Amino acid sequence: MNIKQLQYFIAVVREGSFSAAAKSLGISQPPLSSQIKLLEEELAVELLERGCRPVRPTQAGELLYLRACTLTDLASATIAELRGSSGGK
Repeated sequence: MNIKQLQYFIAVVREGSFSAAAKSLGISQPPLSSQIKLLEEELAVELLERGCRPVRPTQAGELLYLRACTLTDLASATIAELRGSSGGK
């Protein structure tokens, strides 16, 4: 699991569809779907209910969504702090 996969997962949950998430991320839909599938395989759990519109997170997906939001926010804050403390170098 990596930050990029978590960002992709967050986008799918927020947008409610893979195609809308791909558009908001500026990528095509097949690589997005592949990354979410790899994430599910790594975690050995289904994260999204794909048969419904909009796409909804499963119970495990809801937990991951909350944690992913926290982790990505923390990563962004850390990057900003590091860049601020080093003068951008």
